[in-house]
Amino acid sequence: MQVPSSSDEDSDPGEFSDNGSQHSTSGGPGSVGSASLAPNNGRRVSSTPSVSSLGAQLTAGSNGSRRQSVTGAAGSVTVNIGGGGGSGSIGGMGGGGVSGIGGVGVMASVSPPDLSITSASEDDKEEKRKELLQMYVFVLRCIAYPFNATHPSDIPRRYIKVTRTNLETIRQRFMSFLNGETQIVADEAFILSVESYCDIFLSSDRVTNLVKSGGCSSHDLRELFRNSIEKRVRCLPDVEGVSRETVISSWLAKYDAIYRGDEDPRRSNARMNAANMEMYLSKDHLYDLFQGIMDVPKYEHQILYNACQLDNSDEQAAQIRRELDALRHAIENNTLPQLEFTKNEMKLRYKEERWNAYKQLKENLEKLPLSKVNPDHKPKKGGHIINASMLMNEDSESTLTKSDTALTFSLEVIIHEVQGIGFLQPHKIVYCTMEVEGGEKLRTDAALADKPKWRTQGDFKTNQPLPVLKIKLYTENSSLISLDDKELGRLVLYPNSNWLETPENHTMTPKHHQNSSDKIKIKIGVKMDKPQGMKKCGYLYCMGQSHWKKWKKRFFVLIQVSQYTFALCSFHTKKSDPQEMIQVDGYTVDYTDSPPDENCKSENKAELFHFKGVKEGDWISFAASDENDRQLWIQKLYQATGQTHKPIPHNSVSISVNSGRPIDRSRARNHGMEDFVQANPLDFDHNQLFSQLQSLSLEKRLNDNYTSLGWLSPGQKFLLDEFCARYGVRTCYRHLCYINELLSYADKGQMIDATLIQYSYLHCTSHFKNSGSVTITTQEKEMLDEINSKLQAWLTKNITNFWNYYPFGKPDGALKATVQLFEKLKMDDGRKTENQQKEFAAEMKKLMEIAALENYTSLSSCVQGTGGGNGTDYEKKLEEVIVLAESCRDLLRMTEEYYDDIWSKFPGLLNYHSEVLWSLFSVDMDDAIKAQPEDTWNCFMLFQLLNDYLKNEPNLRNGKFHKHLRLLFAPKVIRYIDLMESSIALSININFQKETWIPVEGGNAASEDLLYKLGKLQQFVSYLSWPDEVFGKHLTQRISLMAADMIGSCVKRTSDFFEAKLKRGRRNIDYLVPAEICVAINVVVSCLSQLKELCGDEIDGGQHHYHADVETYLNNTLVMFRNQLIEKLNAAIETVLSKLSNYDEGTITASIFSWMKPGNELATNYIKSIGRNLKILSEKIIHENFMMPLFGCWYEKILYLINEWLTDRLDVSLHPYQISTISLLMQGLHEYFEGVGVKEADIKCHLYHSINTHIQIEQGSNRDSDKYDNAVIDAST
Repeated sequence: MQVPSSSDEDSDPGEFSDNGSQHSTSGGPGSVGSASLAPNNGRRVSSTPSVSSLGAQLTAGSNGSRRQSVTGAAGSVTVNIGGGGGSGSIGGMGGGGVSGIGGVGVMASVSPPDLSITSASEDDKEEKRKELLQMYVFVLRCIAYPFNATHPSDIPRRYIKVTRTNLETIRQRFMSFLNGETQIVADEAFILSVESYCDIFLSSDRVTNLVKSGGCSSHDLRELFRNSIEKRVRCLPDVEGVSRETVISSWLAKYDAIYRGDEDPRRSNARMNAANMEMYLSKDHLYDLFQGIMDVPKYEHQILYNACQLDNSDEQAAQIRRELDALRHAIENNTLPQLEFTKNEMKLRYKEERWNAYKQLKENLEKLPLSKVNPDHKPKKGGHIINASMLMNEDSESTLTKSDTALTFSLEVIIHEVQGIGFLQPHKIVYCTMEVEGGEKLRTDAALADKPKWRTQGDFKTNQPLPVLKIKLYTENSSLISLDDKELGRLVLYPNSNWLETPENHTMTPKHHQNSSDKIKIKIGVKMDKPQGMKKCGYLYCMGQSHWKKWKKRFFVLIQVSQYTFALCSFHTKKSDPQEMIQVDGYTVDYTDSPPDENCKSENKAELFHFKGVKEGDWISFAASDENDRQLWIQKLYQATGQTHKPIPHNSVSISVNSGRPIDRSRARNHGMEDFVQANPLDFDHNQLFSQLQSLSLEKRLNDNYTSLGWLSPGQKFLLDEFCARYGVRTCYRHLCYINELLSYADKGQMIDATLIQYSYLHCTSHFKNSGSVTITTQEKEMLDEINSKLQAWLTKNITNFWNYYPFGKPDGALKATVQLFEKLKMDDGRKTENQQKEFAAEMKKLMEIAALENYTSLSSCVQGTGGGNGTDYEKKLEEVIVLAESCRDLLRMTEEYYDDIWSKFPGLLNYHSEVLWSLFSVDMDDAIKAQPEDTWNCFMLFQLLNDYLKNEPNLRNGKFHKHLRLLFAPKVIRYIDLMESSIALSININFQKETWIPVEGGNAASEDLLYKLGKLQQFVSYLSWPDEVFGKHLTQRISLMAADMIGSCVKRTSDFFEAKLKRGRRNIDYLVPAEICVAINVVVSCLSQLKELCGDEIDGGQHHYHADVETYLNNTLVMFRNQLIEKLNAAIETVLSKLSNYDEGTITASIFSWMKPGNELATNYIKSIGRNLKILSEKIIHENFMMPLFGCWYEKILYLINEWLTDRLDVSLHPYQISTISLLMQGLHEYFEGVGVKEADIKCHLYHSINTHIQIEQGSNRDSDKYDNAVIDAST
């Protein structure tokens, strides 16, 4: 590294090495006799340290030996630090010294080492900047004149990327909606959908990770919401007049409103428009794009833009021809950069590849229409026609014909006015005619001689580069004898395409008989358009060896026949075909100061400016009348020949020839950019340059505001395609670098689309398979091996972590592409044999096993510590396992929902993943179950949770884990039922001993407790839904039998209490049914009503005999209760009838009791007793199924006893008191029993009619007795 002197500000200082290596720095011209290190680029150094201070600094930082050599132009200074002492050692160096070499005894000033390190880093930065600018020049040329790449037609739509900040904002907006802080009106169904969306998706850590990876777009979040609401809407009931599609559209509109928040919709539309601007691949867009990608300042871009003449399509086409010519020479001379190939025979093949690439480039250039040369040029009808058959042929040079150089010119002539015709009378009429020789004649309008102004335009078409334009001035002849108008003057012009459009005055030639002193001037403007293929025209002196052999001034036209073919033609006046012509390919144009001959002079002896064209075996010498014209001709011919040598004038005088280009070149030179513009592309490793360019493009793409997943934008891809084709970048190397870059970003957590990697990888593998016909470098072979290793690791990681890397199946198709790429990687030969498929299936099975482990580990880490804080350790452990089971269940459900279409290609793979996941879970489950104390039953919640899921999954039902679950919980279920049976039996005894027979719901406390426990036990077995049919039936039968036993025991105790209680009651008219009797009845009826539910309807095709016995027993018990209660209640009516028997006719007591004049108290008391008992029974017995039959039987039994009593007295007459009492009883019974709901038909039965008939007969026989009749009437009233 050179050491800059104090006056050299553009060099970098020397650098110290920390590993003891020697760094040699050499000074500039001013370093003779002294050595110094000056700071570079104005670095701030307060003072130059001495060697002793430098040695102290270095000794303090290292114990090794260091040496720095500063070499000047005439001597050197060596500084030894920490090593052996040298001559002229300096104290404080720790044994080091400074020795002068070459008689130089001046102490050197050395810069500090930290500045040297900084200088080295800045040197690297400067080199990178220069390399970047050089690459930018190549990029600019590709943008300015592309001729290989095609614009993509299938441009994908880009969506806005969701960042972490955006995600948090979105969450806040949705929470604001759920909290009612927005003005969006929504129904309950939509609110529930939003709540579910927030809980499942927006709050998911997996979505957060997707956002961090840059793979989540606003479109993805919207699609997740759409999928969720579509499932919900399908479950909603149909609403007449509103379709499900309408509901979904309405909900999506509300979602967009929530997502957008208070943001103006126009801003989001503007962002989407900005995202799709890349569809329009204009040059300005590409310039701005790559200026940002390569971080080139605007002023540097403008300098390079002007210096490269990017707005000049001719110069860009010429640059391509020069590059192709240099490439051809390099191929022919075997001077191409040598690459190291895997096989020696590939070297010759590589030369063939480059030659074919060269021919392809040349052919692509030839295929471009000439309008590509000047995109702003609008060809007119009948313009220059290109010979389409003139394509490049490498074997034989194409021969041009005169028809290939045919041109069509448009000539516009505008006649403004005429001066100098004052000799005519003012009222005379004048007009002009114009014609191109060989064409039609045009005439202006008539004008008065005192105002001869027209501004009339005439348009002509001609195929002559040097046409003859004739203009004549006439005045109308008023003589009747002469028929022709009088010609006043004429003008002949020889226009060409170099003429300016500015109107000029020309002197017309008068008629020979006209006074010559009258000078007629005409002001006309002539414009002759350049045809599309004409690049330059003008007069030149010329002489050549085989063409134009005589020194003569000729009119030359440079014509572009095709993109790669130019012809230089000389034309005569009024001729459309060239007199002579050459094809300029192969010529080298350059400046010269001497003419080819002493006699080669101009016609007027004026100074000429010479230049020449040289070709092997031929030469042509040209001369222009001025320097500016010479430079223009040389520039155009330089662009046309495609020569690599750039013509440079011999003197330093530079005349502006093309809109200030020398000034632009001067600016580029002043900024140190001239070398970038003039650099030969063959001097650079374009593979390496392209690798950097592609890396920068990908970095820009991944860091913009839109999701790309590694896909380059259409503009980037277009430019990179053009760069590769133009500068010979190896396609395989391009794809290998691209894969390498993508994998590097993927390792950093960036979301990369596997489809993109697959495209490039398949191209590379296809290239390597055809190694017999293509070339493969050792670098490419090493890169592919490295990529295979990295790619397999990346794919394995993605597949095994698909749950986290591709949450909810997003991005769309990413996981599917990953699996496909993994399959391609494993089956690299492209053939899918049966063995390969089996091996790949086994490989996928291993990956899914790892995936299950990864998923379960992730779920376990999330669930750990979620157990309640107040419970014991085993309770917390069980709670964590239950939460973990729910998480596993949800994971598998979502896996089936979002990934089933991907894994369906591999039958049983998803099922295997599920079984492995549950097998991992079973370990924690077993530990948690074992940790539970004996006879604790909270674990049944876990069984129910898992069994409900597994029994509804066809692939997991009765699987390995399901069987393990049954085996684990079957003993616990049996133990639980055994304990429950003992507990219930014990509770029956205890509860009935303590029973107070207070009504509780449908029975008493003991019965309700029994039925509740039996119901819960029955519900427990039902909810278990035991998967094993045999064991499930066994559990059901056992619960049914146990329920029958327990209910029978309960009813037995109730029956005993009923009988005992009923016996303790008194038998009189005022007897009231005790409430305990009603409670006992309710207990039995309640047990009977729940018997079928608790014991089951049918077992093994018919009712179980034990169940039938219990039901019969309960029914018999109720019948017994009814009979005993009626018997107890009828004791009162028997007492009443017994008292009425005292009034029987013919008895001793009849006269006694009749003398006592009895009233209606007996009947009234009994009827009141009937009413009170009916009320008690109606209120206390809550089961109508027992109560109504009881009332009916009771009523019927009363009538039966009365009728029996009357039947026994058919032979005797009834006492009036007996008649009145029976009548009152019948009326009271009718009234009260009808009031409690006994049907009228049951009340007025045959016994009722029989009794009434008997009473009516008896009343008729006793009408003679007024007293008793009145008594009867009064009693009836």
